[in-house]
Amino acid sequence: RDAMVFPLTLDVHYEGGRSVRVQVPVEAWMRRTGAVVPLSGNKPIVSVTADPDHALPDHDRSNNAWSGG
Repeated sequence: RDAMVFPLTLDVHYEGGRSVRVQVPVEAWMRRTGAVVPLSGNKPIVSVTADPDHALPDHDRSNNAWSGG
């Protein structure tokens, strides 16, 4: 079955309070089931949220966040 692909926003939070928004272009998902997103920073990542603004159609938002704690 064909799936629709969309660009994705990631909300990345670092230890110490710094956060950044990363835009993952639609090309990252074309003909693939996953993508590697390089992140810069010298502090550990404490959490990442995919689609933090709920802009994409998603029937299960419970798997949109990761927390390292």
